[in-house]
Amino acid sequence: NLASASDDELLDAMAEHPILIERPFVVTRKGTRLARPIDNVRGIL
Repeated sequence: NLASASDDELLDAMAEHPILIERPFVVTRKGTRLARPIDNVRGIL
């Protein structure tokens, strides 16, 4: 359960399974978007 996981547990999981952090997010005042494909980001830049 991610809601009850500690920061260390989350970091350990991400280190063990790097695919969990493979998807970059871009955050601007206009919103947040998954940056894959990059065209997803253009509307919030």
